[in-house]
This record gives sequence, structure tokens and C-alpha cells, in this order.
Amino acid sequence: MTTEPIQDACDRELGFPRCPSNRPGLPRIERRIGAYGDIRAFFLERLNAEPLLARWTHRQPDDPGIALLEGAAILGDILTFYQEMYANEAYLRTATWRESIAGLVRLLGYRLSPGIGGRGRGRGPTPPARRTRRHP
Repeated sequence: MTTEPIQDACDRELGFPRCPSNRPGLPRIERRIGAYGDIRAFFLERLNAEPLLARWTHRQPDDPGIALLEGAAILGDILTFYQEMYANEAYLRTATWRESIAGLVRLLGYRLSPGIGGRGRGRGPTPPARRTRRHP
């Protein structure tokens, strides 16, 4: 029995899927494995490499199959965007939403207090508005 070595997706030379690597201390985490252009190019490359589909040569956007492929690439772009956004909200250093920060510090037993409106005192009454003249 022979076993072939399993090729990791990160070892490939293709643009999709990307394997982001993040060093510690960054203000944002990079988690997107690809954007619309990368995913679409990957799908088209796989489509061209499939021997069963060799006779299908129409690759214009008006083709229903290409439209479906581009729709899947759009969906992949949206999903990877939200995956990266939610991954950033899972860490205190990169979180930006108040709800995310409150949930993370709540795990430590800390409760955020609500904000209090500010008050101020002026020096005296406000002077009446000056009348301005307009000359033609």
C-alpha cells in the first residue's frame, strides 16, 4: 500500500486559497483566503482543467454557467469578508464593536458601565445675536 503525501493548501502556488499568516501585535487580523477576483480565477482555472467540460468553450458573462460561477465567487467574497471581520471581533486587541468588547471583558468578570452625559457651566447669560446689515 503506497500513500501519497498530502499537499497542504498553503504550499501551493495558486492565488486561492491564500493562507494568511499574522505576526503577534498587529492591529488587524488577516483571515481572508481570497477576494472575488482570486476566487473567480480559481473557478475558471478549474473549469478549464476539467476534461468533461472541454467542449464547453463559451466563457462570456452572458452564459448561465459562467453567471453561476461568478455568483459563487461573489458569495465566497462576502463570506470571507465577514469571516475576517468576525475573527477580528473575537480578540480584545482588534475588536472595534462595543458589544464585542463588552462580551470579551465580561468573560473576565468586568462589566462596562453606561456612559454619563456631560454637564457644564457657562460664565453668564448668552448675549443676544447681533444684527448684521447687508449692503447691496
